Amino acid sequence: MFADSLIPTVRKALCDPLPEVREAAAKTFDNLHTNIGARALDDILPDLLKKLVREILLSSLLCIVNN
Repeated sequence: MFADSLIPTVRKALCDPLPEVREAAAKTFDNLHTNIGARALDDILPDLLKKLVREILLSSLLCIVNN
């Protein structure tokens, strides 16, 4: 299935430093969600949430260390 090859690429591109890449990934994610439904959410969002939590924790630790 095409989603199997797209999901890892979209997951990575959503965290890309370039805004244009993130925007294209967001549009692709939207299309994936339209076509495969909840699987797009299940396969992409947990990884993004883990990265977000990790970034928040690292930022909080840096604040503590610097104060």
